[in-house]
Amino acid sequence: MRVCRYRPENEICSIRKWKEGYKRQMEIYQWLLRGMGFDVEETGYFVYVNVLKTPERFDGRLTFDIQLLDYKGDDDWVGPAILKAHACLAHDTFPEADPEYEYCRYRESVKKVEN
Repeated sequence: MRVCRYRPENEICSIRKWKEGYKRQMEIYQWLLRGMGFDVEETGYFVYVNVLKTPERFDGRLTFDIQLLDYKGDDDWVGPAILKAHACLAHDTFPEADPEYEYCRYRESVKKVEN
């Protein structure tokens, strides 16, 4: 098993948009556990497992490349984000759609089709 850091030159270790959700999830867990009084390290780890396609024969066996990816979390954003989400949910109206976010663009497209 290899240990690596997120580096742009390594395809698996590179920071990609889809990995942002995993990093946020880890930071939320860190925030929650700290809030419960646990001593939580800044660095967390992801185990990345990918099947190798290089063997010439399958023979009923799969071979995997396993990497342990370290990530230094920063949960400073979690508390303010929860407060902001709560304030949004407490309103009687929906917030304006933000065209920067894919889901908002999707909902706007659905409205156009429905009308």
